[in-house]
Amino acid sequence: MVTISRPTKIDLGNYPHLYWSGSKKIINLDNPRDEIWWYSTVLREGRTKDIQELPLDRVRELLPSLSLPPFLRNVWQKYFEQKGYIYE
Repeated sequence: MVTISRPTKIDLGNYPHLYWSGSKKIINLDNPRDEIWWYSTVLREGRTKDIQELPLDRVRELLPSLSLPPFLRNVWQKYFEQKGYIYE
């Protein structure tokens, strides 16, 4: 089995199109609040490349907790449902 590791820290300086204010420059994806903020922000405002960098299994797991507009949440739910995952 191949284990794909995900980053645990994100340098927001590498994403000026996603984070342009505030003093926090590094977020810790081991912190649930930071992780929810990061995935929500990338899915709402990210470029294709940014979204492609997110591990889809983690997007699927976090989807119920993410802050997304209804239409965007629906797109992702339908995507995962087509892959065989059902949201209740």
